[in-house]
Amino acid sequence: MKHCVVGFERMNACANASNVKELVERVVSNVTDDKVILSAIVTDNASTEKLVADSIAGEGNGLRCASHTIQLIVKHAIDDTGLDYAIDRVRKLIKSIRDHHASNRLFQQAISKFCPHVRYRSLDLDVKTRWSSKYHMLYKFNQLLKPVMYVVQKGVVELDIDSASVSKKDVDMIRAFISVLKPFEEATKYLGGEKNPTIAAIPPIIDRLRNHVITILSDEESSSIVREICTSLKQYLSSYFDELLGTDSVPMLACTLSIEHYLPNPDDELVALLKKALINEGFFLLQHLKENEESDDDIGLELDNRTLLENELDRFLKFKEENFQKLSDFVKEHENNADLEWWKKKERKLPLLSKLAKSLLGIPATSVPSERLFSFTKRIQSDTRATIAGEMMKMLAVIGLSSLTVRDMEEKLVPCLRELVAQAE
Repeated sequence: MKHCVVGFERMNACANASNVKELVERVVSNVTDDKVILSAIVTDNASTEKLVADSIAGEGNGLRCASHTIQLIVKHAIDDTGLDYAIDRVRKLIKSIRDHHASNRLFQQAISKFCPHVRYRSLDLDVKTRWSSKYHMLYKFNQLLKPVMYVVQKGVVELDIDSASVSKKDVDMIRAFISVLKPFEEATKYLGGEKNPTIAAIPPIIDRLRNHVITILSDEESSSIVREICTSLKQYLSSYFDELLGTDSVPMLACTLSIEHYLPNPDDELVALLKKALINEGFFLLQHLKENEESDDDIGLELDNRTLLENELDRFLKFKEENFQKLSDFVKEHENNADLEWWKKKERKLPLLSKLAKSLLGIPATSVPSERLFSFTKRIQSDTRATIAGEMMKMLAVIGLSSLTVRDMEEKLVPCLRELVAQAE
């Protein structure tokens, strides 16, 4: 999904729930009009922002960030299986090697000797709040295990007893961790990546993760460690995602209308339930749009006809089923904005359904874009630029975070900057 920043507001008052809510409502009123559909309000995971989102959207209408939810699932699985003890010993060993100059130098020599083809030349420490960083720390540790053990055996640095006691059982647990959790790391990376996937991507991703752990559990040759990890993962996947992926949930409805993503295991009963939920959702949305529109277009006259909406949905589902290759080619051509581009082209043929599709397929799967915005603006207003003016801060944020081409910059942003300079003069 493409994104760009259309505005930026600096908060001068205390960041309590009341002031944040007032600011969000002002921003929303500034960017919405009769041609803009507000699909969702995305915030970071701070408690204040969550309270504000609930008060505006209504309690129970909020969706968990999919990327952070997977992080929580893996964290709980690690806690349940005792992996955290093995991980802690590895962490201490890595820190001991990195912090000691002689051992680090011997470690580099050992890499050249034992692992000349491994592209990693150093060990990383994890960030405790991000399980994916644990994955990368342990993945590198496993790749460079021979050089690590070589340094320990040489005794160049005096390691404390805990950090030196990474046993064969610990190594087996770490390798099990890496093999089982690779798909989880890939899912987290995709959801939090620059493609900014929408909630339509959530159902097929969670289905793949479930099938992954179920396949391992059904394999009689799986070790007890692997089974323990997978059992815990399966339990937490169900507890966190079963409700989110119900037949009337927003991610499932969005996936139904997506040309890029397909429903997992769609039997006739599931499709019938989703069609009913989509028609109800579409009818509600179109009624809402009619109340806010003063136009006399044909859509407004046909709002009371649920049959038309159902007919459009049947035509779309049949087309999606029969034209897999054609839609796949369209997705490849339009990269990360395929869904919205396709529905834009179908506004005339599927006028009612296209409005619903654009509303559902405009919701991001994670809060990562929002958090990325906070990180970026923090770099703009650093300690050395603490007095930067509000309007200049706004323009820098818009330029830095907008995914615009050079031509877009010339046509849209340069005139704005010229106007800003003229006002300053």
